[in-house]
Amino acid sequence: SAVRQLIEQFRKEGHRITYIHILVKAVAVALQRHRDLHQMVNDNSRWRPANIDIGVAVAGPTFVAPNVVLQSAELKSILIIAKEIENGAPQAVAEIHSLISALNRWGWLVPFSWLRLIIL
Repeated sequence: SAVRQLIEQFRKEGHRITYIHILVKAVAVALQRHRDLHQMVNDNSRWRPANIDIGVAVAGPTFVAPNVVLQSAELKSILIIAKEIENGAPQAVAEIHSLISALNRWGWLVPFSWLRLIIL
């Protein structure tokens, strides 16, 4: 209910905030506070990135979900996160369109659609 009140407050001020924007900010803050959770394992080594980059899937025309990557999300406010997702979504969808058109042009090299999906 506190999140709902926060969203209503932002909407009264004229901002388009949704639950996903608050969730992204909450995950970024949680990962910043608990650095042990923010790591990648490669063979026997662990890598802890300096910044917290979060990828958000947006709606697209196909089953392949376009992603908007928010770099250094822990440093951004909810409003900036919302604007970056809103501005980055059309670009992410355009990138998926170009990838799919390239696959359609060169898809004849791999005859089976299930195999093309694996390669993708």
